[in-house]
Amino acid sequence: MRNNPKRHHFLPRMYLRRFSSCADDRIPQVEVFRKLKGWFTPSIDNIGLISNDNSVNVSGVDPTIVEKLFGEIESICAPILKNKIDKRIAINEDDKFGLALFIATLRMRNPFTRNTIETGLNKLGQSIYGVIAKKIQEDPNYLKQLIQAYQNDTGKDMSDIKSEDFKFPVQIQVQKEIVIGTSLSPLFEIASLLAKMNWHLFEAPEGMRFIASDFPYHEFNPKAISQVDGCGLVNPDIEIVVPLSSSQCLFISHVKRRLLYLPATNSLCLEFNKRIIQNAQDNLITFSCEFSEQEMQIKKMIEERWKM
Repeated sequence: MRNNPKRHHFLPRMYLRRFSSCADDRIPQVEVFRKLKGWFTPSIDNIGLISNDNSVNVSGVDPTIVEKLFGEIESICAPILKNKIDKRIAINEDDKFGLALFIATLRMRNPFTRNTIETGLNKLGQSIYGVIAKKIQEDPNYLKQLIQAYQNDTGKDMSDIKSEDFKFPVQIQVQKEIVIGTSLSPLFEIASLLAKMNWHLFEAPEGMRFIASDFPYHEFNPKAISQVDGCGLVNPDIEIVVPLSSSQCLFISHVKRRLLYLPATNSLCLEFNKRIIQNAQDNLITFSCEFSEQEMQIKKMIEERWKM
Protein backbone atom coordinates (compact mmCIF):
# COMPACT_ATOMS: atom_id res chain seq x y z
CA MET A 1 0.00 0.00 0.00
CA ARG A 2 1.26 3.48 -0.83
CA ASN A 3 2.15 5.80 2.05
CA ASN A 4 -0.74 8.14 1.31
CA PRO A 5 -3.27 6.47 -1.01
CA LYS A 6 -5.99 8.80 -2.26
CA ARG A 7 -8.18 6.43 -4.28
CA HIS A 8 -10.23 4.79 -1.56
CA HIS A 9 -12.23 1.79 -2.74
CA PHE A 10 -15.42 0.94 -0.89
CA LEU A 11 -15.47 -2.08 -3.21
CA PRO A 12 -11.97 -3.53 -2.72
CA ARG A 13 -10.02 -4.37 -5.83
CA MET A 14 -9.27 -7.86 -4.51
CA TYR A 15 -13.06 -8.34 -4.38
CA LEU A 16 -13.79 -6.83 -7.81
CA ARG A 17 -11.09 -9.00 -9.36
CA ARG A 18 -13.20 -12.04 -8.52
CA PHE A 19 -15.91 -10.86 -10.93
CA SER A 20 -13.60 -10.33 -13.90
CA SER A 21 -13.10 -12.66 -16.88
CA CYS A 22 -9.39 -11.75 -16.81
CA ALA A 23 -8.79 -11.98 -13.05
CA ASP A 24 -5.11 -12.89 -13.50
CA ASP A 25 -4.30 -9.67 -15.36
CA ARG A 26 -2.40 -7.03 -13.40
CA ILE A 27 -5.35 -4.62 -13.63
CA PRO A 28 -8.37 -6.59 -14.85
CA GLN A 29 -11.56 -5.11 -16.25
CA VAL A 30 -15.16 -5.79 -15.35
CA GLU A 31 -18.46 -5.17 -17.09
CA VAL A 32 -20.63 -2.65 -15.26
CA PHE A 33 -24.27 -1.75 -15.78
CA ARG A 34 -24.66 1.78 -14.43
CA LYS A 35 -27.85 3.56 -13.52
CA LEU A 36 -29.04 5.79 -16.41
CA LYS A 37 -25.98 4.89 -18.49
CA GLY A 38 -26.03 1.20 -19.34
CA TRP A 39 -23.04 -1.07 -19.95
CA PHE A 40 -19.43 0.07 -19.88
CA THR A 41 -16.07 -1.61 -19.15
CA PRO A 42 -13.88 0.01 -16.46
CA SER A 43 -10.80 -1.44 -14.85
CA ILE A 44 -11.08 -2.46 -11.21
CA ASP A 45 -8.98 0.62 -10.40
CA ASN A 46 -11.78 2.88 -11.61
CA ILE A 47 -14.95 1.51 -10.06
CA GLY A 48 -16.30 1.49 -6.50
CA LEU A 49 -14.13 4.28 -5.14
CA ILE A 50 -14.28 7.82 -3.73
CA SER A 51 -11.17 9.98 -3.48
CA ASN A 52 -9.94 10.42 0.11
CA ASP A 53 -13.19 8.97 1.44
CA ASN A 54 -11.46 7.33 4.41
CA SER A 55 -8.98 10.12 5.19
CA VAL A 56 -9.39 11.64 8.66
CA ASN A 57 -8.26 14.97 10.04
CA VAL A 58 -7.76 14.44 13.77
CA SER A 59 -4.87 15.91 15.75
CA GLY A 60 -2.25 13.27 16.52
CA VAL A 61 -3.89 10.61 14.32
CA ASP A 62 -2.47 9.19 11.09
CA PRO A 63 -4.85 10.48 8.36
CA THR A 64 -4.58 7.12 6.58
CA ILE A 65 -5.39 4.99 9.64
CA VAL A 66 -8.84 3.93 8.37
CA GLU A 67 -7.62 3.05 4.88
CA LYS A 68 -4.76 1.06 6.43
CA LEU A 69 -7.24 -0.81 8.63
CA PHE A 70 -9.24 -1.85 5.57
CA GLY A 71 -6.01 -2.88 3.85
CA GLU A 72 -5.11 -5.12 6.79
CA ILE A 73 -8.55 -6.75 6.75
CA GLU A 74 -8.29 -7.36 3.00
CA SER A 75 -4.83 -8.91 3.43
CA ILE A 76 -6.33 -11.36 5.95
CA CYS A 77 -9.30 -12.21 3.75
CA ALA A 78 -7.62 -12.57 0.33
CA PRO A 79 -5.59 -15.75 1.06
CA ILE A 80 -8.60 -17.40 2.75
CA LEU A 81 -10.65 -16.85 -0.39
CA LYS A 82 -7.87 -18.01 -2.71
CA ASN A 83 -6.46 -20.94 -0.74
CA LYS A 84 -9.59 -22.32 0.91
CA ILE A 85 -12.88 -21.02 -0.47
CA ASP A 86 -11.83 -21.32 -4.13
CA LYS A 87 -10.48 -24.83 -3.47
CA ARG A 88 -13.55 -25.95 -1.49
CA ILE A 89 -11.46 -26.58 1.64
CA ALA A 90 -13.04 -26.42 5.09
CA ILE A 91 -12.41 -23.19 7.00
CA ASN A 92 -11.59 -22.94 10.71
CA GLU A 93 -12.95 -20.43 13.22
CA ASP A 94 -10.13 -17.94 12.58
CA ASP A 95 -10.79 -18.10 8.84
CA LYS A 96 -14.49 -17.58 9.44
CA PHE A 97 -13.93 -14.52 11.61
CA GLY A 98 -11.48 -13.07 9.07
CA LEU A 99 -14.06 -13.42 6.31
CA ALA A 100 -16.80 -12.12 8.62
CA LEU A 101 -14.73 -9.02 9.32
CA PHE A 102 -14.33 -8.41 5.60
CA ILE A 103 -18.07 -8.88 5.02
CA ALA A 104 -18.78 -6.44 7.86
CA THR A 105 -16.64 -3.84 6.06
CA LEU A 106 -18.65 -4.37 2.85
CA ARG A 107 -21.72 -3.54 4.90
CA MET A 108 -20.36 -0.52 6.79
CA ARG A 109 -17.69 1.17 4.61
CA ASN A 110 -19.81 1.95 1.56
CA PRO A 111 -21.12 5.49 0.94
CA PHE A 112 -24.77 4.41 1.12
CA THR A 113 -24.46 3.21 4.71
CA ARG A 114 -22.40 6.26 5.62
CA ASN A 115 -24.95 8.62 4.06
CA THR A 116 -27.69 7.00 6.14
CA ILE A 117 -25.58 7.38 9.29
CA GLU A 118 -24.74 11.00 8.45
CA THR A 119 -28.41 11.88 7.90
CA GLY A 120 -29.34 10.28 11.21
CA LEU A 121 -26.59 12.06 13.13
CA ASN A 122 -27.54 15.42 11.58
CA LYS A 123 -31.16 14.95 12.63
CA LEU A 124 -30.09 13.88 16.10
CA GLY A 125 -27.85 16.97 16.39
CA GLN A 126 -30.69 19.24 15.35
CA SER A 127 -33.02 17.65 17.91
CA ILE A 128 -30.46 18.03 20.71
CA TYR A 129 -29.78 21.63 19.67
CA GLY A 130 -33.51 22.33 19.72
CA VAL A 131 -33.93 20.95 23.24
CA ILE A 132 -30.93 22.91 24.55
CA ALA A 133 -31.94 26.17 22.80
CA LYS A 134 -35.46 25.95 24.18
CA LYS A 135 -34.15 25.32 27.69
CA ILE A 136 -31.78 28.29 27.43
CA GLN A 137 -34.59 30.59 26.31
CA GLU A 138 -36.72 29.46 29.23
CA ASP A 139 -33.94 29.60 31.83
CA PRO A 140 -30.91 31.90 31.25
CA ASN A 141 -29.08 30.24 34.16
CA TYR A 142 -29.06 26.98 32.23
CA LEU A 143 -26.58 28.44 29.72
CA LYS A 144 -24.29 29.53 32.55
CA GLN A 145 -24.36 25.99 33.92
CA LEU A 146 -23.52 24.53 30.53
CA ILE A 147 -20.62 26.96 30.03
CA GLN A 148 -19.24 26.25 33.49
CA ALA A 149 -19.47 22.49 32.99
CA TYR A 150 -17.74 22.76 29.61
CA GLN A 151 -14.94 24.91 31.02
CA ASN A 152 -14.45 22.46 33.90
CA ASP A 153 -14.18 19.56 31.45
CA THR A 154 -12.01 21.20 28.77
CA GLY A 155 -10.38 24.23 30.37
CA LYS A 156 -11.64 26.37 27.47
CA ASP A 157 -13.26 29.74 28.04
CA MET A 158 -16.75 29.91 26.50
CA SER A 159 -18.02 32.92 28.42
CA ASP A 160 -18.55 34.95 25.21
CA ILE A 161 -21.51 32.76 24.22
CA LYS A 162 -24.86 34.46 24.78
CA SER A 163 -28.40 33.12 24.89
CA GLU A 164 -29.29 35.12 21.77
CA ASP A 165 -26.71 33.08 19.83
CA PHE A 166 -29.10 30.12 19.92
CA LYS A 167 -31.40 30.83 17.00
CA PHE A 168 -33.79 28.87 14.80
CA PRO A 169 -33.74 27.34 12.30
CA VAL A 170 -30.25 25.85 12.41
CA GLN A 171 -28.53 23.41 10.10
CA ILE A 172 -26.38 20.81 11.87
CA GLN A 173 -23.64 19.07 9.86
CA VAL A 174 -21.60 16.43 11.66
CA GLN A 175 -17.91 16.08 10.86
CA LYS A 176 -16.82 13.42 8.40
CA GLU A 177 -14.62 11.83 11.07
CA ILE A 178 -17.64 11.31 13.35
CA VAL A 179 -19.54 9.60 10.53
CA ILE A 180 -16.58 7.32 9.79
CA GLY A 181 -16.11 6.53 13.48
CA THR A 182 -19.79 5.74 13.93
CA SER A 183 -19.79 3.44 10.89
CA LEU A 184 -16.73 1.56 12.16
CA SER A 185 -17.62 1.32 15.84
CA PRO A 186 -19.81 -1.82 15.45
CA LEU A 187 -17.47 -3.51 12.94
CA PHE A 188 -16.06 -6.19 15.23
CA GLU A 189 -19.42 -6.82 16.89
CA ILE A 190 -21.04 -7.34 13.47
CA ALA A 191 -18.20 -9.69 12.49
CA SER A 192 -18.62 -11.67 15.73
CA LEU A 193 -22.35 -12.07 15.14
CA LEU A 194 -21.82 -13.14 11.53
CA ALA A 195 -19.13 -15.64 12.51
CA LYS A 196 -21.50 -17.33 14.99
CA MET A 197 -24.17 -17.87 12.32
CA ASN A 198 -24.35 -20.76 9.86
CA TRP A 199 -22.54 -20.34 6.56
CA HIS A 200 -23.19 -22.07 3.26
CA LEU A 201 -21.36 -21.34 0.05
CA PHE A 202 -23.52 -21.97 -2.99
CA GLU A 203 -21.92 -22.61 -6.37
CA ALA A 204 -23.62 -21.32 -9.48
CA PRO A 205 -25.12 -23.93 -11.82
CA GLU A 206 -23.34 -24.56 -15.11
CA GLY A 207 -24.06 -21.75 -17.53
CA MET A 208 -25.13 -19.30 -14.81
CA ARG A 209 -23.40 -16.71 -12.65
CA PHE A 210 -23.72 -14.50 -9.59
CA ILE A 211 -23.80 -10.71 -10.02
CA ALA A 212 -22.06 -8.21 -7.71
CA SER A 213 -23.11 -4.64 -7.03
CA ASP A 214 -21.90 -1.45 -5.40
CA PHE A 215 -23.67 -2.66 -2.24
CA PRO A 216 -23.07 -6.43 -2.34
CA TYR A 217 -24.18 -7.15 1.24
CA HIS A 218 -27.90 -7.98 1.31
CA GLU A 219 -29.75 -8.55 4.59
CA PHE A 220 -33.32 -9.82 4.38
CA ASN A 221 -36.01 -11.40 6.54
CA PRO A 222 -38.36 -13.38 4.26
CA LYS A 223 -40.99 -13.50 7.02
CA ALA A 224 -41.02 -9.74 7.65
CA ILE A 225 -44.03 -7.66 6.70
CA SER A 226 -41.88 -4.59 5.99
CA GLN A 227 -38.21 -3.72 5.42
CA VAL A 228 -37.72 -2.60 9.02
CA ASP A 229 -39.75 -5.38 10.57
CA GLY A 230 -37.76 -8.32 11.90
CA CYS A 231 -34.36 -6.95 10.88
CA GLY A 232 -31.10 -7.46 12.74
CA LEU A 233 -28.52 -10.24 12.80
CA VAL A 234 -29.91 -11.88 15.94
CA ASN A 235 -33.35 -12.37 14.39
CA PRO A 236 -33.77 -16.14 13.82
CA ASP A 237 -35.23 -15.59 10.33
CA ILE A 238 -32.61 -13.17 9.01
CA GLU A 239 -30.77 -14.11 5.81
CA ILE A 240 -27.58 -12.54 4.45
CA VAL A 241 -26.48 -12.94 0.84
CA VAL A 242 -22.99 -11.90 -0.28
CA PRO A 243 -21.64 -12.89 -3.72
CA LEU A 244 -17.97 -13.83 -3.36
CA SER A 245 -17.25 -14.38 -7.04
CA SER A 246 -19.09 -14.98 -10.29
CA SER A 247 -19.43 -18.65 -9.34
CA GLN A 248 -19.83 -18.39 -5.54
CA CYS A 249 -22.43 -16.82 -3.29
CA LEU A 250 -22.29 -16.93 0.48
CA PHE A 251 -25.56 -17.48 2.31
CA ILE A 252 -25.55 -16.75 6.06
CA SER A 253 -28.48 -17.60 8.31
CA HIS A 254 -29.45 -19.28 11.57
CA VAL A 255 -30.55 -22.43 9.71
CA LYS A 256 -28.16 -25.35 10.09
CA ARG A 257 -27.05 -27.46 7.12
CA ARG A 258 -24.46 -30.18 7.21
CA LEU A 259 -22.27 -29.00 4.32
CA LEU A 260 -20.41 -25.74 3.75
CA TYR A 261 -20.22 -26.08 -0.04
CA LEU A 262 -23.50 -26.71 -1.84
CA PRO A 263 -24.67 -26.55 -5.46
CA ALA A 264 -27.24 -23.85 -6.18
CA THR A 265 -30.28 -24.67 -8.27
CA ASN A 266 -31.21 -22.38 -11.13
CA SER A 267 -34.07 -20.93 -9.08
CA LEU A 268 -31.85 -20.29 -6.06
CA CYS A 269 -29.23 -18.62 -8.25
CA LEU A 270 -31.94 -16.36 -9.65
CA GLU A 271 -33.24 -15.55 -6.16
CA PHE A 272 -29.80 -14.57 -4.85
CA ASN A 273 -29.17 -12.42 -7.92
CA LYS A 274 -32.58 -10.81 -7.50
CA ARG A 275 -31.67 -9.72 -3.96
CA ILE A 276 -28.27 -8.33 -4.97
CA ILE A 277 -29.70 -6.53 -8.01
CA GLN A 278 -32.47 -4.96 -5.93
CA ASN A 279 -29.89 -3.83 -3.35
CA ALA A 280 -27.71 -2.08 -5.93
CA GLN A 281 -27.55 1.70 -5.68
CA ASP A 282 -25.88 2.79 -8.94
CA ASN A 283 -23.81 -0.09 -10.36
CA LEU A 284 -24.10 -3.80 -11.10
CA ILE A 285 -20.89 -5.70 -11.80
CA THR A 286 -20.15 -8.88 -13.74
CA PHE A 287 -17.57 -10.43 -16.08
CA SER A 288 -19.52 -10.06 -19.33
CA CYS A 289 -22.53 -8.22 -20.73
CA GLU A 290 -23.26 -11.31 -22.84
CA PHE A 291 -25.64 -13.77 -21.19
CA SER A 292 -26.33 -17.43 -21.88
CA GLU A 293 -29.82 -18.65 -22.72
CA GLN A 294 -30.47 -19.77 -19.13
CA GLU A 295 -29.27 -16.37 -17.85
CA MET A 296 -31.80 -14.29 -19.80
CA GLN A 297 -33.86 -13.71 -16.66
CA ILE A 298 -30.77 -12.32 -14.89
CA LYS A 299 -30.16 -9.96 -17.81
CA LYS A 300 -33.79 -8.87 -17.68
CA MET A 301 -33.57 -8.15 -13.93
CA ILE A 302 -30.42 -6.06 -14.49
CA GLU A 303 -31.95 -3.97 -17.26
CA GLU A 304 -35.20 -3.46 -15.36
CA ARG A 305 -33.42 -2.34 -12.16
CA TRP A 306 -33.11 1.16 -13.64
CA LYS A 307 -35.36 1.40 -16.66
CA MET A 308 -33.70 3.72 -19.16
